[in-house]
Amino acid sequence: MPSPRLSERAARAALAAHFSPTQLADELSGFSPQEVWKQRLSRDSSGRLPRYSPAGGLHATSGRFLIPSDEAWPAALTDLGPHCPLGVWVRGADRLPGLTASTVAVTGSRNATRRSFAQAQSFAAAVAEAGHTVTATLAYGGDSAAHQAAARAGRASLAVYRAAWTGLTPKVTHRCCGPCLPGAAPCSASTRPAPRPAL
Repeated sequence: MPSPRLSERAARAALAAHFSPTQLADELSGFSPQEVWKQRLSRDSSGRLPRYSPAGGLHATSGRFLIPSDEAWPAALTDLGPHCPLGVWVRGADRLPGLTASTVAVTGSRNATRRSFAQAQSFAAAVAEAGHTVTATLAYGGDSAAHQAAARAGRASLAVYRAAWTGLTPKVTHRCCGPCLPGAAPCSASTRPAPRPAL
């Protein structure tokens, strides 16, 4: 059974590791994350939830798990309503409010042609030079072109990763973004994918 002193942060991280926000929306409208975790734990027949350590999950990566009550929480995420992440794993959280104040998402095909790669770089460079934060995933192709263009413009970019930091290695980020990631602030929506494609 979970500790009665389980923090909201640990409960949200535990829930996010196993469920999507929409799977929990009804429960969270009437109960705290700690109560929902306890309820889910008591009903679990798979055996996977009792094996998960909520407190341990918070220390399993080098990032910080932000929740909506944190000052650094990106306010725009709240606009997602029931799709709003339960939390986000971040590195560079002290810079997150500034980076998310004015963001423009730049994305493109992973199998980008030279022309589309150049267009993504050109657009991202213009976005960065105009003072906005370039936001893109860590995918190959147009997204990596966007990060590289922001780095060449001398601006930090916001790298969005779909799950927690497992699998986010220096080799992966270097292949996707080249030299820009040390100056970027990765942000990961810690949400287990829904049975249907995620938004």
